[in-house]
Amino acid sequence: LTKTRDLNHCQEKVMKDIGLAYTEKCAKCQQDSKNLRGATAYNYVLKQVANGILILKASVNELIQFSPFNEMNGAAQMETKQSLVFLEIQRTPIVPLQEQYLHRGSLKYEFSTELLQTPIQLIKVNNVQA
Repeated sequence: LTKTRDLNHCQEKVMKDIGLAYTEKCAKCQQDSKNLRGATAYNYVLKQVANGILILKASVNELIQFSPFNEMNGAAQMETKQSLVFLEIQRTPIVPLQEQYLHRGSLKYEFSTELLQTPIQLIKVNNVQA
């Protein structure tokens, strides 16, 4: 089973920019040159068992591209990969309920206001042995 997600066309986009102190968001630039783009691909290997389906392997590949300026081939890329492999069942799995679930909307995120990624001040050491 393969599932892909285009991060450019989200219905309810939630994001937090960290480390972009000297950059400015420009809505017109985003429409013209698409300076922030991303895509994700999920691959699942499934096996049918007596009481349902077992996920044997799940792998994800995400690529995000950021280009602060309108220039050819001048973008920074971040690629994230994760792979999970099923090893064994340690106890009997929980049987899911056979109930009708109500649609309650999407998840809402709340970001804290504290700055967790404070830069570390480097100290010049003159006497290494001390």
